[in-house]
Amino acid sequence: MKRAGKIAVGFIAFFVIATAVLTIVMPARKSATYEKAYQALTKDMIKGDVVDLMGKPTRSKSDPIEYWDEELLKEDEIALIAETLEYEVSTFFLPIVFKLSFDSSGRLVGKHRY
Repeated sequence: MKRAGKIAVGFIAFFVIATAVLTIVMPARKSATYEKAYQALTKDMIKGDVVDLMGKPTRSKSDPIEYWDEELLKEDEIALIAETLEYEVSTFFLPIVFKLSFDSSGRLVGKHRY
């Protein structure tokens, strides 16, 4: 193989390895950042404070998340939910999603990660 061919193969190999590393490292870093902020969330936090911690959400929905971590909320708490923010991290296998629900006054009433 000529020198130019070896250099081209080297660049291609470097590009493939760098892409694979970034595909694994970047989602892990983003997920760790969300996880740290998620652990700091407390009930009745104001939406603005939550967004300051978590950052800009991936999407906003009206579907309620009916849990506080793994504990099911009471029916009266579920009825108060007006908005849910989602934070999603795409990974190699399955996405990691953090869902946060707020009442009509913008207070955090539900959170769940899956």
